[in-house]
Amino acid sequence: MKKIFSLILLFGLFVWFSIAGTSIWDVSMSFCNTIDWNSGNKIINFVAQAGQPYEICIELRNSSLEKIPISFSFVDWEITNDSLRNKACSNQWNVFAQYVDFESDFVELEPWEVFQKTGSLVFPLWYSGEINGCFVYMIPDNKKKLEQWWSFFDVVVRRANFIDWYVVGDFKRNIEFNDFLVDYYIDKKDGSLVVNLKFNNWWVLPEYLQYTWRLSNILGYERFFTSSKVIDYWTSSLVEFRFADIPFYKGVYNFFFQWSSVLDTRLDLSYVPEKYKQKIDFSYDKNIVIVPWILIFWVLWFFVALFALRWILKVVLRR
Repeated sequence: MKKIFSLILLFGLFVWFSIAGTSIWDVSMSFCNTIDWNSGNKIINFVAQAGQPYEICIELRNSSLEKIPISFSFVDWEITNDSLRNKACSNQWNVFAQYVDFESDFVELEPWEVFQKTGSLVFPLWYSGEINGCFVYMIPDNKKKLEQWWSFFDVVVRRANFIDWYVVGDFKRNIEFNDFLVDYYIDKKDGSLVVNLKFNNWWVLPEYLQYTWRLSNILGYERFFTSSKVIDYWTSSLVEFRFADIPFYKGVYNFFFQWSSVLDTRLDLSYVPEKYKQKIDFSYDKNIVIVPWILIFWVLWFFVALFALRWILKVVLRR
């Protein structure tokens, strides 16, 4: 099925290149905002505040020797309906476009012309969460859509750039550590000690957790480790610690956990107030009692065997 789809798409593109004097591939696009976007051809992980307008600038460049008409629009983002589940740009503009303010959606590019246009994105005060969209552009004539009368779909020849934002209604971080939900147990499969700590991130931005833990006892056993984890927005997440080399005698151990959390370092935090970028520190200290059932079993077996041996000796000596 995938091969048939690819052949149909390639055929459509071949027809397009054959009948069109100019090509959409002669036009390149980038975002030209002066603030530090993650890359030139897409805007990702940008944090915006609801109710505040944000400038968005597009730059179109014609690298051909002919004049090229270009129409552009902002459409919704979606996931492809196949096994690959890739990001894609929809033909619909129901959600994302309503937050974009551009005066026009058409331009004629002269040969080798570089065209810039500025608009704004603004989200309503009630909006909070992640939003995904696309900037798409094409040559606006009757050849832009290749109608395949013998198939169930049409081929739309266009180019696209992704826009992925986090919109915050109120800057108030809310990450919780539930110390009363800490649990530990011995994994019956491999005998490892497993300690689970639960975190809740009740805000619209992912948090980057850096932590250090230590497990020790009074007999000199000690394990120390440092790691990190991203906790997504509006989620609960377990941090699992697994100790595979617990001594056979088990006993009482001290578990110490220390962490600091900052906003996910992959985010563009250009407009986030500094006080909300500060790290949040926490520590947890708990004694863990692991019952040495095997050792108890052998001690009990020893006393039972000793009692049995004593009884046998008494019987033998009486004779």
